[in-house]
Amino acid sequence: MRIAHRKEEYIEENIIEHDHIFLELIQESLELRKMEEKFYKVFDMNPIPMSINRMDNSLIIDVNDAFIKAIGLKSKEELIGKNTSEIGMGLIKEKDRKFLFGQVRKNGKYENYSFTFKNIRGKRLNGIVSGEIINLNGQDCVLTICQVINKKCLWDIFKTTFLL
Repeated sequence: MRIAHRKEEYIEENIIEHDHIFLELIQESLELRKMEEKFYKVFDMNPIPMSINRMDNSLIIDVNDAFIKAIGLKSKEELIGKNTSEIGMGLIKEKDRKFLFGQVRKNGKYENYSFTFKNIRGKRLNGIVSGEIINLNGQDCVLTICQVINKKCLWDIFKTTFLL
């Protein structure tokens, strides 16, 4: 009778312990989901063009609306699942692409790299780009931000630097 009682206690203790571990995992999962939601809100609402590309093949995972607007497309679906060379936009020169991916492989990031790119209409734009490796669902990706430098941006910089 004593052995049966200990066995029941043992089972009850293990169930309680496993329930506790299970609840911790659920809580961690919910916290991760909240952080992911915050990241995507910042990503999607950011007025600076941003993209997420896979490291291994430059496949476009996601872009924000500012990126779509900067390159002159209508929707994300025109880009997601493709890479820039497939799309044929010539967003950036191949030498620049190789340099940036070389920097991110070597240093884990690149910062404030000035370059010229073209949108789909062929209009040349100047930008300053930074990128860093992030892990997205177990896959190494590059989060890239590009501040497009246009006349309004230059005027704003001039005003705040020299007129205020």
